Amino acid sequence: MIIIPRPLVFLFAFVLFATSCRRDLQLASWNVDLVAPIAYGELNFSDYVTSDNLIADNEELIHIVASETLVSLGLDTLIGIPDYSIDTGFVIPISITFPPGVPFFVQKEDTRLEVKDVELTYGVIRESEIEVFLENTIDKPVLFQYAIYSATLNGDTFFVEERIEANDTMTRRYSLEGYDLDLRGESGTGYNTVVTFIQAMIHPSETENHKFNAGDEFNIKNTVKNIIPEYIEGYFGNQSLKFDEDESVKVFEKLPFKSVNVTEYDLELFIDNGIGADLKLSINELTAFNGSTSKEVGLDHSIIGSDEFFTRAVNLYDANDPVRHVQKAFSFTDENSNLDKLLENRPDRFLFDLSIEVNPLGNVSLGNDFAWYGHNLSAIMKLDLPLVISVKGAEFTDTAAFTFESGQSANTTKRINSGQLNLFLENGYPFGATVQFYLMDTLGAVLDSLLLVPTSLDGALENELGIVEESVKSVVEIPVDQELFSNLEGASFLKTNVQ
Repeated sequence: MIIIPRPLVFLFAFVLFATSCRRDLQLASWNVDLVAPIAYGELNFSDYVTSDNLIADNEELIHIVASETLVSLGLDTLIGIPDYSIDTGFVIPISITFPPGVPFFVQKEDTRLEVKDVELTYGVIRESEIEVFLENTIDKPVLFQYAIYSATLNGDTFFVEERIEANDTMTRRYSLEGYDLDLRGESGTGYNTVVTFIQAMIHPSETENHKFNAGDEFNIKNTVKNIIPEYIEGYFGNQSLKFDEDESVKVFEKLPFKSVNVTEYDLELFIDNGIGADLKLSINELTAFNGSTSKEVGLDHSIIGSDEFFTRAVNLYDANDPVRHVQKAFSFTDENSNLDKLLENRPDRFLFDLSIEVNPLGNVSLGNDFAWYGHNLSAIMKLDLPLVISVKGAEFTDTAAFTFESGQSANTTKRINSGQLNLFLENGYPFGATVQFYLMDTLGAVLDSLLLVPTSLDGALENELGIVEESVKSVVEIPVDQELFSNLEGASFLKTNVQ
């Protein structure tokens, strides 16, 4: 098991002996010139398993905690209102005279939205804009008036009017954010229908009548773009939606271990329905794929190949808290699934094949299906996996800035006869390892190793639950000569290697 707060700790303490030449005739004596710690460090597995999915519990055991959304079905997938345009070109058929301010063209019409097999009757626009293009081909200014009778904001109908100069064109954009949409058409009994109104006249500021010639033409094009509903209502049809997905998973990629042994876990498939329609969910396949080994393991569970039915969410008609979701969770254990084999595969991708049927029983709501923005049907995998790993063959390194100052005079190195570098090691992990230290210069080149051969560490002591109760300490004495002392002074980095 991985326990975070008990790292591998090392401390170097330097004891230096040098000759001291006295002015009398006594023999040279040994003096202790320096006794001091020169480096301290920790090597902790939490520095290597840096994924945001790793947390420690109260017993200091690392868990993989992850939440992966397999599918999210929202307004864009369920309804998907596309951009639409209304092109209105008209030609004066005969020569005729109109005074200023009197409409020479009037048109009111129903426009059917090209949406999926749904019957929408009402909506609120979260985000959208309308682009209006106007073209005037006569030699007098024209006043164009355009309205969407189906769109209202605080009781006011969407309405614009623009003056187009003689022989000119104009393009304007207007926001539709927040507008209510009545999609029942002029009859009030239809669906997916917008009512618009257009009229054009010689601008009322003109003082003379205008004689139109046969063939004079005008062009109006209205394009509603990027329609994102805040709310939509109607009958969502009996749709069948298929999802054949390949979902990337990054839970295991930062674990520097060759194998993971799954002995206990807590995993749920959490279905959250925030849509006001009955649904049937069918999961046909869920496979864990490891790209490095090309190995895949399919999930065995009763949910695979079966149909699960979900009742519609409840509309609370409150913009701050609009929906009461319907939720269902499916648990996976070692008794009802092979999930341990699936996770031990260390997947980097999940492959899944599922389908969703909307309103499997038909229009039981009598046209009162609904959906709010951000309230989707979601299928979410939630995983809590205590991490049990094999560290055999794993190798960890750490490089830190290092500065050693002897505090002696410039000829200190020449006066060194011998010295001793004491290495104090403390291992808080329940496995043995070998350790070596390297001195490196500013370019990262190795100047020297501190140990002739890597030193071995025993594993820490565990209790019957596999939790470390006592770390193991040891001391290694490293002889220091003039060459090693010089390398200590010249080193800029200290590299630690643990195997």
